[in-house]
Amino acid sequence: TGKRLIKTDNVISVNIGQITAQDIDGETQGYFHTLGSWAYQFIDNLWVEGTFGFSQINGYPANDIGTKLTNITIKAKYTFAAPFYSYVKPYFGYQVISADSPEAGALQDPAAAEKELQLVDDLQKNTIIFGVSVLKRLVPGWFINVNLGTDILSAGLSLEF
Repeated sequence: TGKRLIKTDNVISVNIGQITAQDIDGETQGYFHTLGSWAYQFIDNLWVEGTFGFSQINGYPANDIGTKLTNITIKAKYTFAAPFYSYVKPYFGYQVISADSPEAGALQDPAAAEKELQLVDDLQKNTIIFGVSVLKRLVPGWFINVNLGTDILSAGLSLEF
């Protein structure tokens, strides 16, 4: 713990943010997303972080149907000191997004049903991600955090222990 910028091993976070996915017309759209994460410092300043997030998209894949997005990521982060009791943590990792819409494909018309199922399937992805997290210490043990990456844009509170 001699060279650690953040002295503790664990940081948990709760965030709200925006995740991008396509809308019913195939255009890129931002959706409200709630997240929770746990980061563990296993070597000085090197962290591994797991995140679970979810969204409810109403009106997708049809106006009267909703779809639930589930987001799971694993990230490796390295901590650098920044001014004003802040830390910058560039990261890379892997993201899995799954989509669930039980009502999709229940139409009588087979072509329309297939289109709905395809739209739900199009939301799913498995991809490499990268970005940066910024932590600003509020009081001992508490941070405000911001995540800017290819996976998500979010902000929230973090607690170290």
